Parts: sequence; structure tokens; C-alpha cells
Amino acid sequence: MKIILILFLGIFPIFASTLEIYSDKAILTKNIKENSFIVPFELDQKDLSINSNCNIEEISFGNKIEDEISLKKQSLQNKLKALKDSYEIIKNSNLNTINDIKNLSGILNENLTSQAEISKEIDSLSNEPAFYTKKVTIKQSCKNPKTTISYPLNDALFKTLNSVNFKDGKISIKQSLIISNLKENLDDVFIKIYPYSVKSSKTPGKFTPTFIYSEETTKVFDAPATMSIAKNDSLKASNLEVSQNQNKINFFEISKQHLKALKENIIILNSQVLDANLTNYIDAYSGSKAYIAASFSPKNDINEALTQFFLNDVFVQNSYESKISKNKISTYFFGLNNLIEVSKVDLNNNEAKFNIKNNSSVDQNITFVTKIPVNVEVEILGDLNGSAGSNGKIEKNFVLKNNEEKVINFGYKEIKTSK
Repeated sequence: MKIILILFLGIFPIFASTLEIYSDKAILTKNIKENSFIVPFELDQKDLSINSNCNIEEISFGNKIEDEISLKKQSLQNKLKALKDSYEIIKNSNLNTINDIKNLSGILNENLTSQAEISKEIDSLSNEPAFYTKKVTIKQSCKNPKTTISYPLNDALFKTLNSVNFKDGKISIKQSLIISNLKENLDDVFIKIYPYSVKSSKTPGKFTPTFIYSEETTKVFDAPATMSIAKNDSLKASNLEVSQNQNKINFFEISKQHLKALKENIIILNSQVLDANLTNYIDAYSGSKAYIAASFSPKNDINEALTQFFLNDVFVQNSYESKISKNKISTYFFGLNNLIEVSKVDLNNNEAKFNIKNNSSVDQNITFVTKIPVNVEVEILGDLNGSAGSNGKIEKNFVLKNNEEKVINFGYKEIKTSK
């Protein structure tokens, strides 16, 4: 299998079939050598696109064609009926000797055994979903035409799935695509996966002036306490959009795939094993718990997808994660570390004492994170020296030895109220 990450548009090799997958639609394109071909029965004529170097003079659609499973099931049912009929005829035969009775008994037993085997096979086929096709015939104005057909795969299901495992100081990330509910087998198919919609607007919206009547409260960055990827929300939406639009559009190109109808087809898009720094992220601004966090910088983009998290090969949770661009330092969370005990005691107004204890048998990295208001001027009190970021975030990193305990006092008092 050959997988290439392509930047924007390029020239692609010609395969028997090409499957283009967008965020809202999948389109199958085939090279046709004959003037008749098979398409899914549900396909409307308006959804079929035919391209040729010849003029197409006529198109006709045939009737429904039974699928292989239905035909096999019907054949078995005919055999079963024949066995039942012969059983009744033989059973009602006139017998004169004991040998005839013994021979008849053996024949009837064989018949019943065959009936049971065929009935079991029919039951097995009944669990297989059936699908139907129809024949399309075209008439073209020249000999040896070069023809392709394209149509949407409306019933096919496409799902991205990422798997993340932290083990022995490394984080392994595997990106997969699951294709299911196909109504036909696709052999040697060439797949292109685009990160945008077919129906997405190709032009910007109409520009109109904006009037601000009240001041919006500045967002404060809170790392998630629900084990998802950490990201900075303090950027304005317009800045995020500009950054995304400046990036090159990328997509995956995957060749020589053999996809089975009505089965789950799993395709590995990308795998990478990266160095990662492990720490215990304490959200002192929220629940005051220690979460296992691994920071890393991916070599390749990680697309948004449902993500399975594993810690030392043990499943932790599923979480839907946003896209991460390559070379960007990012963080994944792997759940609570119950061996890091954190307790909080509120003191005076906006002041608290945090008691942190490492109950594990090894040293643990700690990242203690809290915050102050951003719309007023405050004085930081306690053990956390230094200034906060523009989003009010204050962070302290340290190491706790096994069975070591540390106390952190933190608070703030308002100096000047904002206008």
C-alpha cells in the first residue's frame, strides 16, 4: 500500500476506480471499457455523470438485477424444496422386503441431513444484507472511446479514527479511515481524502460594517479538565480564520486498495512515534486534581477525529479531538493520576492553600496551573512569584520525589478596579 500526503492539487495516476472522499460526500469514478456497465440500483439518472471523448447519443437504464447473495439464497431454496418433495415421495413408497425398508431408511436420513445443512446455509445468508444493481447501456458516436463514469456513494459510511498510546516516554499516534456499507466491491481503487466540503462556499461573505455597543469580556484560557487537547481560546475568531486560510490545503492519496462490500474496511493513513514529556497537570483554578499530560510535537498533521487514548497499552477513554498542525507543540490528557493527592483549603477572600503529595514510588513532574482576573489590576500573593500571561494564566513546574509533600499558598488582591 502506498500512502502520500499531497499539498493542494496535483497530477494523479490513472486507476480502474478513484474514490474521492469529501467532508459531506463521496464520489466514485470508474474507467469504462464497454458501452454497458453496472451501477447501484438506487442511483438516479441525474446523479450519474458520463465523460467521453465521443458524443454520447443514447443512455438507457435496465431493470433491477439480483445480487449474488439473493441469487445463491434462491438457488438453495429451490434445492431445499426438491429435497422435501423427494422425501415425501420416497416415504410413501410401497416396500416388500426388510432390505428395502433398511435402504429406504438410509436414503431418508441422508435426505433429512441435506435439508438441515441447506437450511443452516440459508439462515446464514439471511443475516447478510442484500443489495441490488442495474445495467446502464450507452451508445457513442465513435469506436474505442475513452469513457469514465462518476456517481455519489450515498449509502457508504466514512469515519476517521485516531489511536494515541503513551508508553516508555514515547507517544504513538495512528490515524485511520474506516469505510463501510459499500454496495459493491472496489478492487485496486485509488482514494483521495479532502478536508473540505463539496458544497462549501468558494467566495467570501459580503462585507458589512460592525458596530460595537458594549465591551466584550476578555476570554480567559482554562486548560480542559475533561482530558481533551489543550488549546488557546483567547485568540479572536477572526485571527483563527486568517491563520487557517493561510495554510496550504492538504489531503491524503492512497493507492491500490481493495474494499469489500458490506464490510468494515480499515485503512491506516498515517503512523508516527514521537518523544513526549510527561507531567501531572493540576488545575488549581478548577477542580484541583492531577491529570496525566503528555506534550509533543507531531511530524505530520493530526486530523480531527474520534480518538482512542491508551496509557501503557491500557484503554483510558474516547474523546473527539481537534486538528493539530505538524511541528506544533501540543498536549494530550490521559485521565486522572490518583497517586498524586491534591487538597485545597480556602483561606481569606481569593486566597487558598494547596497541599500536593506524591504517593507513587517514583518521582513525578508537576505542572501547577492557576489564574488571576485579567480586567483588573491585582497583586499576586503567596508562593507563586512572577507575572501572569495576558490570559491570566500562572504556571509553576517542579518535581515531587516519591512520598514527598509540597504546600503552595496562592492568592491575589485587587489594586485598581478597571474603568
